[in-house]
Amino acid sequence: MTIEDFGRCAYVHYREGDNHLRFDAELLSGDAVVGVWVPVERWDENHPWAAGRLRAILDVVGMEVVRQRAPGCRADIEEVTGWISIREGGADGRAGA
Repeated sequence: MTIEDFGRCAYVHYREGDNHLRFDAELLSGDAVVGVWVPVERWDENHPWAAGRLRAILDVVGMEVVRQRAPGCRADIEEVTGWISIREGGADGRAGA
């Protein structure tokens, strides 16, 4: 996974072999320092190679954003909306529900 920065925004690139997903991210204020939006509507239909693995991919994206850009933070994941909030206060980067 790579992160492409441009100002207060970024693209998060998730790859598996020849398959690629790009998600929007932005810097936030307050205890949430980064937000990543993953479009989850019709996930299995739009991404058949990733069908049934939405939560696993959200977890990887959250943990990798923490590892690469926000050490010491945690990823809070809202699977229904596809919103990942990277928040201060996590010791190990593990994703929350």
